[in-house]
This record gives sequence, structure tokens and C-alpha cells, in this order.
Amino acid sequence: MEKGSQQMNEEKTILQWFEDYLPADIAALAINNTDELRLDEQFESLDAALYGAFVWAKTDQKHKFWDDIANTESRWMEAASEREECSSCDGVGELQGDSRSDYFPICPACNGSGDADRS
Repeated sequence: MEKGSQQMNEEKTILQWFEDYLPADIAALAINNTDELRLDEQFESLDAALYGAFVWAKTDQKHKFWDDIANTESRWMEAASEREECSSCDGVGELQGDSRSDYFPICPACNGSGDADRS
């Protein structure tokens, strides 16, 4: 079974689905729209978590926005499952620095992104 499809069948909380698979700005919107008590509910996929989290039409973004997000689920899942961490900084984006000065240089291998170079 492929990594992406394996993750699709794994039960996770709404919060985990949003944080792990949506871009940060969209995840923040989704989390803010979800009642805090629902964030721990378990679902088997990102789209199920999106459908179950809140009433789309009652959000500032409205139904069409969330429908578009749900319809691009495979793109979010693929991007998340294909991400490889930079081996130089272990995906942090910074190199170990001097804790006394709070200076942590940006990793030159990934330019601070934390992603592995795929060239």
C-alpha cells in the first residue's frame, strides 16, 4: 500500500488532519471554524474531517471555499506524503547555533525551508 493511501485510512483527530495535511493558513481557518470540543473527534480521511468539523456555509469563507478545499484533498495528501526532510538540518530549517546568543543560522542546504533538495 502506498504511503499516501495508508495515511488516508488511518484514524486521526480533526486537529491532526488539519495540521498535518492542510497548508498552514488554511489549517488555521479550519481550526478556527471548528468548535474546540470537536477537534478531538476521529476521522479516517481529511475530507471526512473537513465535512464533519463545521458547517461550511456558516463560516466567513462560505461553502464554495471549503468545497474547493475538499475537492483538492488528493493534492494536499500527496504533498504531505512526499515531503522529505533536509538531511542537513533534520527538517528544522536552521542549523545548531549558539544557545547563549540565540543565534541559529539558516540552513544553506534547504535555505530555511526544512525540505530536502529534489534537484
